[in-house]
Amino acid sequence: MKLQIAFASAVLLLGGLAIAQPESQPSEEVIIFAPHVVQKSVTGSIRAPVMMVTISRNVSYHDLDLKTEADVTTLEGRVRQAAQDICHELDRQYPPTIYVPISKVKNCATDAANNGLMQVKAIVTAVRG
Repeated sequence: MKLQIAFASAVLLLGGLAIAQPESQPSEEVIIFAPHVVQKSVTGSIRAPVMMVTISRNVSYHDLDLKTEADVTTLEGRVRQAAQDICHELDRQYPPTIYVPISKVKNCATDAANNGLMQVKAIVTAVRG
């Protein structure tokens, strides 16, 4: 019985190690995120709490060769599209008619895209050496 428990524990431990190995592999994704600070619009003297909400999206480049300009341009387009998509989703979930924007973000999509494009630049630099 003790041998079976020890064997089962070893299998679980080794299984956990096998699962953990892929996580150590470098991710082939850029994470695009758009933080948004809002306060629900209320009438009267009641003040609603300020909330920070974010949406993020992973943009994969596993199918691209970032040593070529064409594929870098493709990834940059994916980043810009993801930035637009998540900012539209923020507006849908937190419409400005109900939630007053508090943050100083002037253009959600531009800011989110710029953040993602900085990641792309760093990745391309690393890939190209």
